[in-house]
Amino acid sequence: MIYRKNLPLWERGLRTFLALVLIGLSLWLETSSLLQWIMSINAIVLVLTGFFGYCPACHLMGRKPQ
Repeated sequence: MIYRKNLPLWERGLRTFLALVLIGLSLWLETSSLLQWIMSINAIVLVLTGFFGYCPACHLMGRKPQ
């Protein structure tokens, strides 16, 4: 896949940090609750966008590549 990064380095780090917070909160909740699953899926998305530096939602909103 060819893409241009559209997230600055500070936002990539922030997304990764927030993903770790979400993972910690989801582990703190009761097991197999719906909220736990939603938080885990959001954490996965944040980690992937932070790692690759590309966010499809930001691209759709017109964010210019870095």
